[in-house]
Amino acid sequence: MTPLRHRLAAIAFPPGRRRDELLDTLAEAEEELGARQPRPREAADILWHGTRARLGWAGNPLVVPVALVVMLLGAFTGAVLATQLAWTFVPPLPSGVAAAEIGDTVFPGIRVYGGGDVPDFTTEPDAEAGIVHGYQRYTIDEHTDATRRVAEYATGVHARLAATGWTVHAIDTTETGARQFWAERDGLVLQFEIWYFPGVPWYDSDGSAAYSLSRATPDWMWWAAPAGAPFGALVAFGVFGWVSRRAERAAGLIAIAGLIAVFPLLGVLLLMTEAVRLWWRPEPGTPPIYPFWRPLFYDFTALPTFLLIFLAVTAVLLAACVPPFPLARLRGRIARHRWWRRAAASVQRRWWARLTLAGGVVLLAAGAVMAFTGGPGSCAPDGTPKPLTAAEARASTDARVYVDPASTQDERNLLQAAIGRTGGAAAWLGNQRAAGDSVLTVGCEPESSLWFDVSYTTPGMFDLLVDEVSGLPGVVAVRQV
Repeated sequence: MTPLRHRLAAIAFPPGRRRDELLDTLAEAEEELGARQPRPREAADILWHGTRARLGWAGNPLVVPVALVVMLLGAFTGAVLATQLAWTFVPPLPSGVAAAEIGDTVFPGIRVYGGGDVPDFTTEPDAEAGIVHGYQRYTIDEHTDATRRVAEYATGVHARLAATGWTVHAIDTTETGARQFWAERDGLVLQFEIWYFPGVPWYDSDGSAAYSLSRATPDWMWWAAPAGAPFGALVAFGVFGWVSRRAERAAGLIAIAGLIAVFPLLGVLLLMTEAVRLWWRPEPGTPPIYPFWRPLFYDFTALPTFLLIFLAVTAVLLAACVPPFPLARLRGRIARHRWWRRAAASVQRRWWARLTLAGGVVLLAAGAVMAFTGGPGSCAPDGTPKPLTAAEARASTDARVYVDPASTQDERNLLQAAIGRTGGAAAWLGNQRAAGDSVLTVGCEPESSLWFDVSYTTPGMFDLLVDEVSGLPGVVAVRQV
């Protein structure tokens, strides 16, 4: 019976004649030398040459190092995917009583707007921030006498949070007229900021005070990445081996592709090094709001990553074009079954089959129209969109402010300034509608036909928008969309 250690060593070689020869050689060497075989150095040599044989390039010593690099990239990808999957088990951000308690601590006696349902990850509007953990934003409507004393109020918030169990970090005083700091407690990260600009026109905002809540990475989350890394490495090795074996004879093409891939490969490895450094040793004094894989998937730094992905997909497609084609056997099996011809003949002979086919086409067309227009019944009697469901409203970041066509330009300017005070980005669609833009005639069409599209970076700001613009001249309705 072949010893287990021999079978484990021979696994490096693909099944076949060479593996059988290796097993015979190990058995003979152990019998002649009287020592356990293989020894560590010989085992490493077997693994090296066996991997080359599995990859289809037995005579090329570079194929194993390239495979190791590909496995490293696959391990990192597996770690990222496992981490994102693990985030689905992290408790959601506070809502209801818990959120109100935090709001009362930060802004006692002042109404706080914000909250809503946020995704696990989002893109910060600041170009320097990139991908961050999903966050809720809370703000006040306008400054009070107390909040205009920026330094004093920030110190008070700092003290109140510390008294309720938050670990509060130092206040940033580098900007004149502004203060900011961050705190953490029970897996939450709170970032507070307050700013005041005296002397601005009455219709503009003189500043505000706000805080955001995001989730810190739980301690158990660090086990997700090591769990997903081996799986990603095995998948990457399998795909690389399949491509390598099929492209074994295209040595010139592989050499050119290898030279092209060197540059994105080096870039990705450098970014991976930075990501792992941030993962194990985060920078002190900064809020932990960035996922560890951010350096590879954001802005211009992601160019090597996407270029490498493009090359990988191209290599797989090229390998799939090498005979025998991967789907040739499946295509042959399908070709032996003429079920589609029988189905076509059935449609031609039977009236109910023709009716079923016609009904399917009609339903498909109706579904496409409903998906594009919002479907029947999605508009209120006045032509504005119907109110969203509770779940949709909690996640919505967009709204519309409908305007009376008889309103003056000054009234619209004041309305736009009011929207700006809420932190929303307003886009006036009156001119396009007046010009008869056909795109805007799809879906709900109120009698006013004029509106501002308003968008926010986070949900939960609709109530603030309603309170700010309601009662202003020219406002017909305010709706979430």
